[in-house]
Amino acid sequence: MQFRHCYSVNAKTVDYKIFYNITDVWIRRPQVVNRKLAGTVVTKQFHIPRARVDEAANIALTGSGGECCGNGDSVFCMVRKLLPRTQHVPSASEVIIRDGVNCCVTFIPLEDVGGLFPYCLQFLPLTSELMLRWCNCVQQPCCHGSLNCGNSAAISEPNSILEPRCGIKMITVAWLIHVLLPKLVMWADSGDEGRTKRQSLIPLEHYIELYQLLKKKYAGPLIDMWPEVTDPLKYVYEDIAIATYLMVLWEGERKEEGLEKKQSFIDLGCGNGLL
Repeated sequence: MQFRHCYSVNAKTVDYKIFYNITDVWIRRPQVVNRKLAGTVVTKQFHIPRARVDEAANIALTGSGGECCGNGDSVFCMVRKLLPRTQHVPSASEVIIRDGVNCCVTFIPLEDVGGLFPYCLQFLPLTSELMLRWCNCVQQPCCHGSLNCGNSAAISEPNSILEPRCGIKMITVAWLIHVLLPKLVMWADSGDEGRTKRQSLIPLEHYIELYQLLKKKYAGPLIDMWPEVTDPLKYVYEDIAIATYLMVLWEGERKEEGLEKKQSFIDLGCGNGLL
């Protein structure tokens, strides 16, 4: 896969291990950088021969051609589903290719959502640089399964809009350069790359769906009737999020233990008692 454009920044504190740690945060917890995302779910993982790396998108879509285990002549791939915070925005999936030989991670969209494009993050150990590579194209593997940079729609240049307008669509080159790259370098400099990994106890996608439902049903009425002098925008949404987490957690517990009766709880130091 050829990328026609590149941009690099100094990254003297980055090494091979740190590079994969900081990019793993962007892969598995993109919401720490892009607040318009609620999170991501890894839906598939597989290895493919290095000679077939350009077919990664097709293999991810069709489920055929991947290998069950890796070796020295293969690359590791995963598919992640990006989950937006707002209900009206559709989710989107990308195939991610981790190439240990070339020390790079490539992101390829699996559907045309109007703005996603292929790009690559690469660590250059000889010059201690972190590089972003991209091409002026939009990937549509559901139609053809290959990239054609010369015949595709142009994307934004580095001096365009910095803020992703809905978290998934229109993540511009400028945003990757001026927001994501500095964040990756900051994690490396501060040594925070390892502490940003967390293991969720609940299925994230189910949590987001239930949170949107509860927020739509309860947030407006609770804010309108708020009797206290405290800020309802802080406490209402916060408690709806806590309630959603507990409901999903306990739903899983009932399924695991074969319980029919819903759990009860005591909120110690409950304050306004909203939860």
